[in-house]
Amino acid sequence: MPTKSILLYMLIVTLSFSSINLKAQSKQNQITVDGFEDDWKTNVFNVDSANGFEYSISKTDDRLFLIIKFVNKLSQIKSLTTGMQIGLDMYNKNKPQQFINFPLDNSSKVNPAELFADLNMMQYSLLLMNTEYELRKFVDGNGTYKYDAENTNGIKLAFATNKDDQLVYEYSIPFESLRNKKDPPGLTSTAIDIEINIPALRINTSPPSTGNQTGSFNSRMGVTTSAKQNKAPTRSPSGNPMDGLKEQYKEMFENTKKKIRITL
Repeated sequence: MPTKSILLYMLIVTLSFSSINLKAQSKQNQITVDGFEDDWKTNVFNVDSANGFEYSISKTDDRLFLIIKFVNKLSQIKSLTTGMQIGLDMYNKNKPQQFINFPLDNSSKVNPAELFADLNMMQYSLLLMNTEYELRKFVDGNGTYKYDAENTNGIKLAFATNKDDQLVYEYSIPFESLRNKKDPPGLTSTAIDIEINIPALRINTSPPSTGNQTGSFNSRMGVTTSAKQNKAPTRSPSGNPMDGLKEQYKEMFENTKKKIRITL
């Protein structure tokens, strides 16, 4: 591999797995997990402008709390469409041990024509679709649950839109659930790694076979000039209107990966 390619690959890997170090903000009382941020008013929020969200972490003696506020509309819709995974690693192994999947992947239920024709309506539809969450690789209580159902791990989650049209996710995780079966009771680490993963949207990239490609694509997909800030999908130099759509809505077609190391 040429030296230039090797250096580029190393840079990509470094950026993909770089870790943000934060200290969990202590609270005296438990946070009510309801999708609203009233309990977080005194917290400092960290801004991730590249991925379109803000986040904050708090703790009590027995729980870790995480809030994620999606500011960017496309990032909101992507999290609702392809799902979001919260990975948890209290052993600093650079690999999550437990996973909370919420929202779940709804991409198979989405009609691309509706998705890009009216983003506000699609967001409303996706909010109604998200009725379940999944726990994986915990000591017990793994499986898929109804959104408002309790689980034996005591993990709680909620989501809602706020007055600023931001999509808010809240998580409450008992420290006791973040351990292996052989660990002694209680917290066994002074740091926890949190990984936020949102897959990219995947749809058919084949261009129309005949006729006016851009016009045909817009008609077939239901895309109008008001789909995003009154701009029509951009036509790429390749002539494939899907490439232009991916450029215009690029947030939807990129993986989101964020790693945060929390000092307790």
